[in-house]
Amino acid sequence: ASPGQLPNPSAAAGSDGVGADDFLPLFLWSVAISGMSRPATCEAFIKGLTPTVDLRGELAYYCTTLEGAVFYVSKLEVRSDACSPAGSDDSPGALAASAAGNPAAGGAGAQ
Repeated sequence: ASPGQLPNPSAAAGSDGVGADDFLPLFLWSVAISGMSRPATCEAFIKGLTPTVDLRGELAYYCTTLEGAVFYVSKLEVRSDACSPAGSDDSPGALAASAAGNPAAGGAGAQ
């Protein structure tokens, strides 16, 4: 990858890469089961430490995707029949429940 461009492992393998239609659902699931205690704080930290001049193109796309994923996951409703991988207690509902009382995630405690 050239300076300022994120590497694309799929391109090296001769693939066309992953499109947004495939990437976004996988990314949402990854954020939901990540176990981050304050995902909105992590997102704000990343965005705040990235120089504005660098927030263009592909990097801006991924930062915006992270912001959207954190927002979406924080709005999920907790359901008792939520799916989780076998042997795991992680679920999108678990993250949504932790975000519900997290002001940084825009949850119930937010001003």
